[in-house]
Amino acid sequence: MRLGRAFLNGEGTQVDLIAALFELRTAEALFYKQVLIGDDNSKGQLPKTQELIALATSALDEEIKLR
Repeated sequence: MRLGRAFLNGEGTQVDLIAALFELRTAEALFYKQVLIGDDNSKGQLPKTQELIALATSALDEEIKLR
């Protein structure tokens, strides 16, 4: 999730929305897996990751509209 957020916001790297979305979707899948085995920390991280996915998707949609 942190790597996806870094790409999304340009934290220590250039903004890369595709890389952000890829990393965030990967994190989402892994958090789902962890939640299913009872990891309460992942249960809290999942909605945060989904919010970041929504931001990345929205930013990509806007970029597409500009082309």
